[in-house]
Amino acid sequence: MDSFEPFGFEFKTEQARSIIRQRIVTVNTSSEVSWKALLGKLWLLHRTKIFDVQAAAVPYKEMLQPGHVSIVDLSDTDSPIINNLVIATILRGLQLAQEESYKSALRLGQTPTPAMIIIEEAHEFLSRERISQMENLYQQVARIARRGRKRWLGLTFVTQFPSTFLTKF
Repeated sequence: MDSFEPFGFEFKTEQARSIIRQRIVTVNTSSEVSWKALLGKLWLLHRTKIFDVQAAAVPYKEMLQPGHVSIVDLSDTDSPIINNLVIATILRGLQLAQEESYKSALRLGQTPTPAMIIIEEAHEFLSRERISQMENLYQQVARIARRGRKRWLGLTFVTQFPSTFLTKF
């Protein structure tokens, strides 16, 4: 395993080591303030223990099969950061898979299969406070809300606190 200064982290996968090597070569390393800011962000990600880990890919295409219901339960995850990253990743993967399914159906002259994503406890990650912390999640949800309808992909938000829920879409 390689250790990269000034990070002090050991990366397990060759992909992670390669990315860091490329970034170190292209980044101006003379700014201590910039390095400390970057180090802080990397440390936050490192502490989650969800990156640089070999894992199976999420089967987005199978999640969108007709008549199937897929449930992703994040109730045992105590970290809003991890929840938001997981939700953003799943939403993006489902959107891309649905777009591919839509294009394939049109090529074959078939009716596209509609899909519905139901986000339970939406106030937990789409409240005004959370959006300011995770802008990329908001952007992902907004993209699906704008483009999903055209690709037969719907979103439903379930919340117990509608007054805190973001209505900016």
